[in-house]
Amino acid sequence: MKNLVKLITFILLTIIVFFISNYIALLSIFFLDLILTIIFKISIREYFKSFKYLLPFLLLSFVLNVIFSNLDYAILILFRIIICYNITFTYYKMTSVLEIANTIQMIFSPLKIFKIDTSSISLIISIALCMIPILQQEINSVRNAIKAKGAKIKITNITLVLKPILISMLQRTGEIEKTLIAKGFME
Repeated sequence: MKNLVKLITFILLTIIVFFISNYIALLSIFFLDLILTIIFKISIREYFKSFKYLLPFLLLSFVLNVIFSNLDYAILILFRIIICYNITFTYYKMTSVLEIANTIQMIFSPLKIFKIDTSSISLIISIALCMIPILQQEINSVRNAIKAKGAKIKITNITLVLKPILISMLQRTGEIEKTLIAKGFME
């Protein structure tokens, strides 16, 4: 039940952020989330380390909003995205993959009336969430291998990056399939 409350709070806060246009209300949500980050002892260093990957998206969003709208609206959207990222990061650090899967299974439990196996849905979501860090590691290893060979990653040689990653992911998918069959998850 605690995980369900966390998920609902996360979803509601994220939705509310995009309906609020008042900077003071947005700032209060930001500080509320910052307090949660401090209470749950979430690493600020790790937050800023992961935040740097968001910067190109923020810059692109800001520039496009300035071009197609105005500066005030661009700042508002920028602030909303940063708050949503902060909320998502806090939720991600507070909740394990198993807790997310169990919560989703609990949410989908009314579908059992229609004979839908909710445990399979939660298993699929768990596997997908667990594959994200693995995919990130694969991308980093391929990037490092390409740099070690002295090549640069460009659009023209993108197959050098995508081909090994795709092959690796297909191999991992095959391994997961064999494991699930061995554990009794069959059609």
